[in-house]
Amino acid sequence: MNWIDRLEQKYGRKAIPDITKYFAIALGIGFVIQLFAPFLTGIMMFSVADILRGQVWRLVTWIITPPMGSQPLLAIVFLVCLIPMSRTLEMFLGSFRMNFYIFGGIIVSVIGGFIVYFVSFLVLGVGIPIYLSTYHILITLFMALAIMLPDATVHLYFILPIKMKWMLLIYGANFVYEIVTYFKMGPVIGLALASETILALVNFFLFFFMTGRVSRKQKKRKKEFEQQFRSATPRPGSGITQHKCSICG
Repeated sequence: MNWIDRLEQKYGRKAIPDITKYFAIALGIGFVIQLFAPFLTGIMMFSVADILRGQVWRLVTWIITPPMGSQPLLAIVFLVCLIPMSRTLEMFLGSFRMNFYIFGGIIVSVIGGFIVYFVSFLVLGVGIPIYLSTYHILITLFMALAIMLPDATVHLYFILPIKMKWMLLIYGANFVYEIVTYFKMGPVIGLALASETILALVNFFLFFFMTGRVSRKQKKRKKEFEQQFRSATPRPGSGITQHKCSICG
């Protein structure tokens, strides 16, 4: 039994089930605020300088701020797809580990934001403010599910059938593209805009490669789901293939 298993055994009952749903709703509220009261977004954004001036609410309110340059329509589709996929992932990890993953991502992001600010202040003489949202943390849930179910087929945006392992590569490549694009604008802009993506990936790798082996509960959950997945039989005449996954269409 590793350390996270011991934590789950002690605090597992306090975990929030279906936690991703609440963060998806929070992001949805953030998009509404951005559309109808954009000045409030500026008050809620993560800013180390403003936090040090006493605006401590920013340590929490950044969670509902939408990602930089996002399109509301595409974001809504993403959030609709996210909820059923995250529930499937929670079947494998359990509610405690899902809570641990998401709250861990938030903590890593906040700590990373302070580190970037203070290190840049010491090196450059000015603290670089980084933009944070939970968007990329939630995107990495798709990547986590791809690790659990690499050969499952999902319908991307309810239209395009694609195996989860290819989605992992697509999202990974998109993350790398984002980071490279931002840093091409200069190191200061790169740190300010790409840190959100980098910190989400840091949390992803920390969770999967530093929490130890897969627990017995996870193996049992995965085996039960795969048995259900294989035994699923489509309704005659429905036009649905046997390997169509219920995740996100």
